[in-house]
Amino acid sequence: MLADYMAPALPRRLQTATKAGAQVFVEPLRNEARRVSRRMGAAVKTKQATHDVGEVVFFDQTIAPFAHFVVIGTRDHGPKHAQDMTFTAKDGAYVTTKHVRGVRPNPMVDRVASRFESQAYRALDQSLDRTESK
Repeated sequence: MLADYMAPALPRRLQTATKAGAQVFVEPLRNEARRVSRRMGAAVKTKQATHDVGEVVFFDQTIAPFAHFVVIGTRDHGPKHAQDMTFTAKDGAYVTTKHVRGVRPNPMVDRVASRFESQAYRALDQSLDRTESK
């Protein structure tokens, strides 16, 4: 009777349920991320939970390595011990500046999570109910 609530069945059921709940967030997060860039929208992925849940919905770093800068933001920065900063542009020319403006954070993950939280819990509950033996 308690086999569904003990190892090894329970961890597998919880992993499956966590992924079902995470699937709810994928499409809305893709839509939010596409407003920033097409690559960020394509980078939204989900994976099966492991022993420690960690990240289940994430931005694939091979597709959009800049995603964390957009979500978390960056601060203004400049040189500490020099007159100016010099960068090499894509065309090979040099760009010189005294200051680089930061990027304001875009908390799209938090917005999507708060909007679809109840649907994710419902999907998680349904998955746990489906895997429970009668």
